[in-house]
Amino acid sequence: MQIERLCCSRSHCSHISRRKTIFDDVKESRIVFCIDTSGSTYKVWDQICSHVIEHLCKVALINKALYFNVITFDDYVRRFRKRLVIASYVNIQELSRWLRSVCFGTSSYIFPALLASYSHVNAECVILVTDGLVTKELYEIKQLSAVCNSRPLYFTLLTDDAKPDNKAIELASKLILMTCCPKSKLNVIITTFSGMFCTAFTPLSGVSSSLKALWMS
Repeated sequence: MQIERLCCSRSHCSHISRRKTIFDDVKESRIVFCIDTSGSTYKVWDQICSHVIEHLCKVALINKALYFNVITFDDYVRRFRKRLVIASYVNIQELSRWLRSVCFGTSSYIFPALLASYSHVNAECVILVTDGLVTKELYEIKQLSAVCNSRPLYFTLLTDDAKPDNKAIELASKLILMTCCPKSKLNVIITTFSGMFCTAFTPLSGVSSSLKALWMS
């Protein structure tokens, strides 16, 4: 599949395979990334793109049956492809170019994007990436259980504060419970900035465990 060509060299390829991404907990082979492209995510967009591409590369090196698609959402929902595609050199390279050409919107409508993501009948999971500043869609969100068919939602919440916004945590809790899947989880990622540039993503521990306790209660 020539994935190694994306890594530039064999040593770099080995380095990528060892490097952690914010999606390392995802073990499924047929995945849909559902990514917020509202204006509030603009400053962290390069980091998001890097983590998506690196995750696909490192998994594709050991899993020749990795399939993916990417959905972006703001005022509109956009698809990278109409269906899941193999994580080949060509597809990952085209995805990288597609992600870099994204235009950012003003609103953040999450349910239409989740509906589009779970409409991939052969997808095994959905990875949601957002900063949690979404447009209110309480009625629609309650319908999530009808479309996800108990497939997991991996909610990746980006925040620049060690104490995430309560409304964002509440949204994540509702969505995770609506999937009716014990594998669904929340990962809170703290973003670190140097001036205007995002320089690092750091996982915040403990939040997923508390949500799992909520699921089990």
